[in-house]
Amino acid sequence: MIFAKRFYARFFVCLLTWLLTWMPISAFGSALDSRLSSLDSALYSALDSALDSAWPRQTTNTVTEYDDSGGDSGDNNGDNNGEGDKTAALQEEIVVRGNRLVTRQFVDQKRFSEAIVDSLGENEVASLPALNAAGIVKNLPGVAAFNDGFGSESGERGGGVNQPTTLEQRFASVRGIRGDLNLTLMDGLNLAVPNQAGRANFLDWFPVSLAKRVEVIKTLSAEQDGNAIGGIINIVTRRGSEYSEPLFNVTGSVNFDRLDDGPEDQKQPFNLSAVYASPLTDRVGLTASVNFNRRHIFMPIKNNEARVYFNDPAAGGARAVFFPLFHHPTAPAPGNGIAVPLVNRLVSNSTRTERYGAAAKIDFAITQSSIAWMTAATSILDQTVFGANNDVRQPFLCFAFLGCRHNVSSQTGGQTGTGSINVVNGVETLFSDALKSNNNSRLNSAQIGLDHFIGDDLTLELRAGYSRATQEQLDQGAFYAVATPDANYVTNYDLSDPLNPIFNVDDPDTVFDPARYTLARFNHLELDLEEDVIDIIANLGFNTGPEDRGWGFKGGLRYKKNDRKFAQFYDRYDTTPAGRPRFTLDRVLSPVSGQSLGIPNAGNFRTILQDTDSVLSQLRPRLNDTALFTRVRLSELADRHTIREDTLAAFVYARYRGDRVLANFGLRYEDTENAGAGFIQSATGRVIDGAGNSFDAVASKGSQDFLLPALSINYDVTDHLKLRLAYSRSLGRAGYNSLAPQGDTRVVNAENGTASINIANPNLKPRRSDNYDIALEWYIDNGAALLGIGHFQKDIRDEIFVDTRQETIDVAGVPIPLLATISQVQNIAKAKLSGVELNVVKDFSFFSHPFFASMGINANATFIDADYPDLLRVPIGGGAESAPGFIPGQPEKMANVSIYYTDERWDMNLSLNYTGDFVTFFNSNDAGQDVYNLSQTTINAKIIYTFNDNFRFFVEGNNLGDEALIRVSGPPARRSIRRRFVGGRSIALGAIYTF
Repeated sequence: MIFAKRFYARFFVCLLTWLLTWMPISAFGSALDSRLSSLDSALYSALDSALDSAWPRQTTNTVTEYDDSGGDSGDNNGDNNGEGDKTAALQEEIVVRGNRLVTRQFVDQKRFSEAIVDSLGENEVASLPALNAAGIVKNLPGVAAFNDGFGSESGERGGGVNQPTTLEQRFASVRGIRGDLNLTLMDGLNLAVPNQAGRANFLDWFPVSLAKRVEVIKTLSAEQDGNAIGGIINIVTRRGSEYSEPLFNVTGSVNFDRLDDGPEDQKQPFNLSAVYASPLTDRVGLTASVNFNRRHIFMPIKNNEARVYFNDPAAGGARAVFFPLFHHPTAPAPGNGIAVPLVNRLVSNSTRTERYGAAAKIDFAITQSSIAWMTAATSILDQTVFGANNDVRQPFLCFAFLGCRHNVSSQTGGQTGTGSINVVNGVETLFSDALKSNNNSRLNSAQIGLDHFIGDDLTLELRAGYSRATQEQLDQGAFYAVATPDANYVTNYDLSDPLNPIFNVDDPDTVFDPARYTLARFNHLELDLEEDVIDIIANLGFNTGPEDRGWGFKGGLRYKKNDRKFAQFYDRYDTTPAGRPRFTLDRVLSPVSGQSLGIPNAGNFRTILQDTDSVLSQLRPRLNDTALFTRVRLSELADRHTIREDTLAAFVYARYRGDRVLANFGLRYEDTENAGAGFIQSATGRVIDGAGNSFDAVASKGSQDFLLPALSINYDVTDHLKLRLAYSRSLGRAGYNSLAPQGDTRVVNAENGTASINIANPNLKPRRSDNYDIALEWYIDNGAALLGIGHFQKDIRDEIFVDTRQETIDVAGVPIPLLATISQVQNIAKAKLSGVELNVVKDFSFFSHPFFASMGINANATFIDADYPDLLRVPIGGGAESAPGFIPGQPEKMANVSIYYTDERWDMNLSLNYTGDFVTFFNSNDAGQDVYNLSQTTINAKIIYTFNDNFRFFVEGNNLGDEALIRVSGPPARRSIRRRFVGGRSIALGAIYTF
């Protein structure tokens, strides 16, 4: 561990040091500040002289426009931080607007906040390259954005549901903590989200165009909702009365994404939004926004698996049993270390996404001492996902008595090398399937608030919100396969580069002949989700305003209710002997079948793409024909449940603000009651579903209460140097699908001898995290720039993780045992996470050269060390059992670098976002099955040109380097590729019109 010592000692040593020696620290800090100011002044002068010599400029007499508003309040010593008179030094105009204004506001908000908070103001929507709010907040220190389905909720997947993907970044990780352990609020209130599996909020649901500020709160006070371990993302909306004159902007853009090669017709992506904010009268203000977004994407994927190890001691021997399929060489049934490719899959994903949104907020002054507001918002997601897979798969069941041979005829190496596999009579080893998923989701919310000032010292805050989220999903898929007698082929492979394996087949014209593929089955899944959330807050504060000094106190109550209903129905239609020959793949091909997907090293494997709509029109009218299809109801009552969660919280805190000290100590009490109802399959059950299965109706009920203390101390060592110390205890509740009483979710594939079982756990306890923070922030350039370093640690008890094991099970109607992957969400003793944050925000106004003086930088990096210290398993390669050395879903390294240029006409931003490796699938017993994403670096840019007072034009680019997301398994020295997601770059051209 990088931070092996417990943070308790460090925290209290720092606190004791402050209490006993604040005057010596202050004196030392002042001397240090003076010395550093002199040093940076000399450095600036040297750099400026060098650039002036290398790049001569024309001298003008323009006076500098330099805005220090909010920059260094309380600093009355008259100095300029050692930089001299900027008006005299600069000979060109420096405009404080655009990205430069963004960084000034970022520094101000961070400096004067009571907690460790990073925020971005309303200009970010126009200044930073981003597709939604997730793309905005990922520019903040310690924040990363993840695509749905790509590891954002990897730590917990109870219930086995299938969340459709928008292929966009929509989850935020705060300090490496994944999305389901953070909170996303609007004006401090919770919103419902149509997330099937967990509690993670979708950031693309929030009306960001209505936002005045997006803030990430990393240290908690007793006032805040305790259900956040990583942090809180709060969308603070605008108030029309705050504007001195009307704001009315209309923004439109056309996107150019990866649309080529897609088998479905795609429409040109574009965005349109309008924002209006203005005082209507002296007492009433209005803010309103509407938006439409259409983004159609085609994403090719290459999926390989090379995790299979032979169990025969002789290299190249025949595989006689299937039990050690997924075992690495140190597993209970070790192989000889020869890696054999299991799957080569070429995938086409096309997503049609259309999103509509509208929001309005009215704020009005009831009296001079009472301000009220009301907000209403709606968001609609209409999405269709098309997927087509083409697989050449080595058979799981390949026994001699089945007439199947699976031999490696040659192998030049162990984990890496070349070889050839001869497959005869492989059961469903050549197949093509197509999926069409329709997803319609809605979110409606209404919020009201009142701030009433009682005299000069008392403040009453009332907040209430109601929101409702719904999701209706329909999945339909057809599965075509080559019949067993015809599944004869030879695969040649080269694993010399495990991340870019090469596969070829002998006689591809025969192997990939669409006429040989006949329909095996048709799948039909319906899903309905409803969630209602009520959130009510009542607080009373004494002397707790931003400028109030001395002692202050605040207390309040909060009631939050979540009602959730979930139902999933899953039918399979198997073709009968009479029906199967009637439907062949050559009858439903896409016009672009067989095209290259632009995937590296695809070999001579072909992509046979189905025309999904043609498949559905051919099959749906005939599914009830019993001569052609046999209907099997796989899921009805097992995946139907309701759950309700009621939380009542009370808090009180005391605050002291002095000339240099701001301290806050509080205590929060949370009492949570939950009740659930569902069905468990039972041989003697009294409830019979449509498939004839018997169930018992079951219910669960529980109550838990927690005391959550919080302490923070902010100390101004000097006028420019701030020390922050903080401690809090917070919770991380389990996902709803993990808590709900429900039957085991089973997926059985008798043809290839496998099954998967997901088991819920209504007895899960919430995680409890003790959070420690220490940070040092140095504000320079009259408060316009920042150098910061912080250390944080989280000690988590009752951590929740997915216990995964493999067993052989007997299934009724299947003649042989199946290899089953069994997953159940459980609590373990503890988890630990610690890290360091670095942050630099600096404009280059110290340069006298006009070009460089118009530039600036905002850079941050986060380094994290995390582990399950009590969870031991045998590592790959053998040896004593040890902890895994990571927590699923937690990147260990993150960095963001943004360089901007701003003048009267141009506002440009170039940003780099880096996210390190992180595990997306964790096996608690077998380290060889861990799956993780490789590090990813994306480059984004935005250029805005101001044509006149009304028109601004912009070009925006995301993922300009065309970075692919690569998922692998195995240890770093012997990793093998699992999937390659080629999302492609996105370019937008647009304009902003201001009325």
